[in-house]
Amino acid sequence: VKSTTKDVTEFGIKKSVLEIYRSQWPESILVVYCIPSGKLYCCPIENLDLEKLPKSTFPNNDTKFVLNLEENFQCLSEHFELVEKEELEEFQEKIQKEVLEKYCANLEDLASTHLPL
Repeated sequence: VKSTTKDVTEFGIKKSVLEIYRSQWPESILVVYCIPSGKLYCCPIENLDLEKLPKSTFPNNDTKFVLNLEENFQCLSEHFELVEKEELEEFQEKIQKEVLEKYCANLEDLASTHLPL
C-alpha cells in the first residue's frame, strides 16, 4: 500500500479493505510505503485492534481507519530479521529517486514533496 499523506501520524486506509485483509489473511503483514518520508513501514494485520483504531472519512465519504505509522508500525528491518538496515535504506532511497523522477516533473513539484533533495 502507498501513502501520500505528509503526516505519518494520519495514514488512512479504507475500513472495508483492512477488514477484508483481517478476515481473509490475518497472518499477513501490511507494508506501507510512505512517499513523503521515503520509508517502508510494516505491521502484522493481527496486531491491529480494529475495534480500538480511530475512524474518520475520506473526501468521498468512505470510512477509513486512521493509523500512526510511527507508533502502530515497525521499520521493515525490525520485523524481518534477515533484512539488513543498510540494504533497506539503499532500497528506500532507490524507490524515492524513482518516485521523484516519475512524478515530479519540475523543481516546484520536488519542493512541494518535502523530501530531501
